[in-house]
Amino acid sequence: MSARRVDPLPPYPPSVDTSVSDALSGRLLSGRYRVGERLARGGMATVYVAEDTRLERTVALKVMHPDLADDTDFVARFVSEARASAKLSHPDVVGVYDQGEDAGWVWLAMEYVRGRTLRTVLAEHGRLDPTLALETLEHVLSALASAHDAGIVHRDVKPENVLVARDGRVKVADFGLARAVSGGSSTATRGVLLGTVAYLSPEQALGQPATRRSDVYSTGVMLFELLTGSPPHQGATDYLVVRKHIEVDVPAPSLVVAGVPPVVDEIVAAATAREPADRYADAGEFLGAVSRARAAPAGAAAPYDGPAAQPGRHSVVATSPGWPDALTTTVIDVAASAGGSPDPPAARRPRRRRRWLGSLLALALVAGAGGAAYWYGWARWDVAPSLLKLTAGQARTKAQTAGLDVAVDDRRRWSETMPAGQVLATDPEPGARVLDGSTVTLVLSRGPQRFAVPSVVGRTQPAAVAALRTAALVAGEVTGRYDERVPRGEVLSQGTDPGSRVKRGTAVSLVLSRGPRPIPVPDLTGRDVRAATKALRDVGLRAAGSDDWSDTVPKGDVAGQSPRSGTLARGDTVRLVVSRGPRTVRLPDVEGGSARAAERRLGALGVRVRVVTFLPGGPGQVLRQSPGAGTEVAVGSTVTLYAF
Repeated sequence: MSARRVDPLPPYPPSVDTSVSDALSGRLLSGRYRVGERLARGGMATVYVAEDTRLERTVALKVMHPDLADDTDFVARFVSEARASAKLSHPDVVGVYDQGEDAGWVWLAMEYVRGRTLRTVLAEHGRLDPTLALETLEHVLSALASAHDAGIVHRDVKPENVLVARDGRVKVADFGLARAVSGGSSTATRGVLLGTVAYLSPEQALGQPATRRSDVYSTGVMLFELLTGSPPHQGATDYLVVRKHIEVDVPAPSLVVAGVPPVVDEIVAAATAREPADRYADAGEFLGAVSRARAAPAGAAAPYDGPAAQPGRHSVVATSPGWPDALTTTVIDVAASAGGSPDPPAARRPRRRRRWLGSLLALALVAGAGGAAYWYGWARWDVAPSLLKLTAGQARTKAQTAGLDVAVDDRRRWSETMPAGQVLATDPEPGARVLDGSTVTLVLSRGPQRFAVPSVVGRTQPAAVAALRTAALVAGEVTGRYDERVPRGEVLSQGTDPGSRVKRGTAVSLVLSRGPRPIPVPDLTGRDVRAATKALRDVGLRAAGSDDWSDTVPKGDVAGQSPRSGTLARGDTVRLVVSRGPRTVRLPDVEGGSARAAERRLGALGVRVRVVTFLPGGPGQVLRQSPGAGTEVAVGSTVTLYAF
C-alpha cells in the first residue's frame, strides 16, 4: 500500500454514524447542555455533540454509562479525567470545560473538534509519508510534553485518541486513564493492564507503574504505524501481543516500507526501546529529536544518542539533496577524531543491533530451562472473579477457590446501596487479568453514612444554618410564623427531629419567628375615654395619656392620640389626650369701678367686653356686669358692662 500525503482541509465526515438515536438526545443536562446526536461510544462513556445554552457554543459531552455511575471507583477515574485535562492549556490538547452530574448522569463538557480521528485517516490512506508522519507526531508530542511538564501521564496514546480537525489542527484527547505522576499511587495495578494492548509499554505489560517513558513508547509505536500502516506487534490474542512487547524489539520501519530514512528508523528505535532507561526521558526530549530530524542540515547530530551510548561516541546525520530518499546515518568515533585510538569495528555497530543479537543469544542459551519457567509464569494469568456484595468470609472462600489470596483494606467506605460488611470494591477490579496466587484487596462497605440532626430551635437563622452545615446537612425551606414570645428571626421549630440520623446533605426545613403579630391602631378621636380604653384593651393594647382644654371636643372625650395609625405589637401603649372642655375663667367683681379699668381687667382674662353707657358724658362708672362676679365663663365669651 503506497503512502499518501493527507490534504489538511478535506470535507471530513464524522468518525462515526451520528444518526443513531439515543435516550439522552434532546435532553437538557444540568440546566445548561442540550444533548444532540451521539458521536462515539466507548467502554466507559458515550460522547455526544451538545449545545452549551449559557455560552451559546457547541461542545462535546462525554457521559458515563449509567451502569458504571454507581461505582465510586469508575466515577473517581472519570472525574480524574476532567481534573487532569483541566490542568492543561495547550492548543494541541482537547480542552475540558466543565464537569458535573445530573440525575445519575455523570458528564464532562469538552472542546468539540470538527474532524475525525487519526485512526480514520489511517483507514482511508493506509499510511503517511515520513514528512507528514513526523509533522503529525510533532503536534502529538507537543501536547504530551505539556502534560508531562504538568506531572501527568496519558497512558493510552493511540490513533483513536488523536483528532485531526477540518482545518488540519491535530489535538490529543481522552485523558481518561491519565493520572498525576506525583500522586503517590501506582498507575497500573498488579495484574491489570491499563491502556490498549497494541501500544502497551513492556513495563506496563509486566504490571509496573506507567511513567513518561511509557507514553514515549506508545507514541513510538504509533509513529511506526503511521509510517507502515500497521502496529509493529500483532497476534491472534492480546496475550501474544503482550508477549511480543516484552520479548521483541520494534523493527525498523524501513524493513517494512521502503523509503523510510535511517534517521526516522533511529527515532523509532530510541522511542520503543524495551528498557525504559534506553528511551527518550519524556515527550519533550522526543519532540526535540523529531524537530531536529525534520530540520536537520547535512552533518547535523542524530536525534538521540540514548542514555546507554558509550562515552566518546555519538551518531551524526549526513544528508544529501534527495531527502527523504537519500538520508543516511553513520557513527563517528569522537575520540578518534580528537586523536584517540579508534574502537574496533565491532564496537562501532549500532547499539540497538548489539542488544538484539545479545538478546537472541541469551534466548538461545536459556531456551530449555528458561522456556519452562516462562510458560509457568504466563500460563498463570487469569480473570479476577467478582467478589462484590459478598461478606469478607464469602469473598475469601471464592477467591481461594480461584487460586487467589485476599487482603482486607482497613479503610472501609460508606455506601448507600451496599450493606455494612459486604464487599464494595476490589483491587484489581472484577474481570481484570491477574496471576494465580496474587492478592485481591477487598474494600468493605460501612453501610449508609448517616449524620445526627442537631437541635437549632432558639438559634438565629445564620447560627442554625452554620450548625446544620457542621453536621453535613443543609437548611431546607424556611418559613415564618408570628409568635408573641420568641424574638423575630429565631428558629421556632425544625422539620426533622433533633437526634434523627439522616443522609449527608439532607435538607432540614426551618420555621422562623416573625415576632409578635402586628395590631392595627384604631382611631379613637371623639370617643368617650372609657370606651376608648376598653377598645384598646380588647385588641391587646394599653391606654395612657393626659387631658387638655378643647373648644371643639366635649369634656371627657378623646381629643387626640399617639400614634394615630399604623400597627403596634401586643402590649404596646397608645397615648390618649382627653378633652377638659373649653378653657374657663372666674369673673371678678368690677361693679362700682371705672369702666375703662374693668375693660382692661376682663380683657386680660381672655374674655370680650361690651360696654353699654346710660349717661353720655358721665363719669364712666360700672353700675352692673353680666354675667355677675364669680361666674365661670369660657375664654373668649362676652361680658357686658353697664356704665353711667
